[in-house]
Amino acid sequence: MVLRIGSLIDLWDRLRTSYWFVPAVMFVLAALIAAGMLTLDYALAGSPEKFHPWFPRFGSEAARSILSTIASGLLTVTGVVFSLTIVTLQLASSQFGPRLLRSFMTKLGTQIVLGTFTASFIYCIIIIGSIRGDGGFVPQLSTAGGILLGVIDIAVLIYFIHHVATSIRIETVMETLVDDLREVIDGLFPEALGASPPDESDVARQLAALPEDARPVPAQEAGYIQHIDRRILMNTAVQHDLILRIDRRPGDFVVQGVALLHVLGPEPLAEEVAERLRRSVIVGPDRTPREDVSFAIRQLVEVAVRALSPGVNDPYTAIECTNRLGQALCRVVRRQPPSACRVDDDGRLRVIAPPLDLPVLLRAAFDPVARAGGSNGEVALVLLHTLSMIASCAMRPDDRRAVIDLAQDLARQFDAQLPLERDRRVIAQRFSAALYELARAEEEPSRARKADADATTGEGAAVPLRQPLRFETEEV
Repeated sequence: MVLRIGSLIDLWDRLRTSYWFVPAVMFVLAALIAAGMLTLDYALAGSPEKFHPWFPRFGSEAARSILSTIASGLLTVTGVVFSLTIVTLQLASSQFGPRLLRSFMTKLGTQIVLGTFTASFIYCIIIIGSIRGDGGFVPQLSTAGGILLGVIDIAVLIYFIHHVATSIRIETVMETLVDDLREVIDGLFPEALGASPPDESDVARQLAALPEDARPVPAQEAGYIQHIDRRILMNTAVQHDLILRIDRRPGDFVVQGVALLHVLGPEPLAEEVAERLRRSVIVGPDRTPREDVSFAIRQLVEVAVRALSPGVNDPYTAIECTNRLGQALCRVVRRQPPSACRVDDDGRLRVIAPPLDLPVLLRAAFDPVARAGGSNGEVALVLLHTLSMIASCAMRPDDRRAVIDLAQDLARQFDAQLPLERDRRVIAQRFSAALYELARAEEEPSRARKADADATTGEGAAVPLRQPLRFETEEV
């Protein structure tokens, strides 16, 4: 039986984005610790000489009163903490967007705070139940442990107040979103799915020899594709001598009956094989940034677009989001894109997956911001500067061409949108200067860049640029 790693990953993702899992685990651990402390107290009950002379001795009433006070206070504080958490989520939803709530719910600090208070409460309750009347059993170590937990809870409460105050800062939110985006870029599909073909001509021959009667594997439920289990796909393809053509990417919405992938093979597709392939594609009710690079980009874009709305009017937040998007896309264009064809250990074609489309990512990242902030001179200038920075980081001519094309389209859009003539003049000057510098870098490449281009693409020639835009202002 093939281990369903994708299902385990999906389960873990659901658990770590919940507010009940970590508190429930800590609740159970607190009950076990309380039982262990009571066992130790029972063992030392007949040997008072083993306690240090400075160790406090508690009577039954004193121990019960202390633990009851701590437990009742913790119950009140736990309610306040839950209320503050809900208020923070409401504020984040209204200010940054409802799709960003996942980023707040994955904060381990908040989950541990909730778990600490609930665990301390159940510990005190269990210890109180073990205290006998006058002259009976009084758990000395356990009572001291309850007092120690009360001190720890005060420190945790102070940390929680600081954590809530910092978690809703725009810098913290964007750093979290950039981390999500960086993580999904580092694991771009289908980089980890099999191996890239060493001989492209051999793969081309295999593609030409493929039959046309591909059998679809339809979805059984509607939702967003959250994860594709690469191990199941490759193992199944090798075991049954199949070639799989993936039709959907993580983040795509599918309905029941729509093909998730198509199968090419010498034999009719057995139902159990089709079911195994179907289970390799995890479909859920919402999108997650785990493998969906478009959604990870959209989270930053949503913050920028909300900041540019008339009700908020915060262009500097949009500028910061644009800079972060440029940082992430520079990470993309510095890499060689993975091949759409993946082969097994013997070099046989096994999986055909949709490749990463840089123009689509560029449009998803900058088009909404340009439409919302195109009438703001500062936002427009930063957008064009960011695109020129991405073009200068690109390692492949096609990527540079795609970035420059988008920049020229946006420059024309800004020339029509900007209401002030001085903004149009600055945009024209800065953009023409950027194109000139890019053209010079292409015409006179440095030795390092030329060697890298020859090694990776086999080309060292400059990428021809379109003529710079001719605005009705002075050009640089």
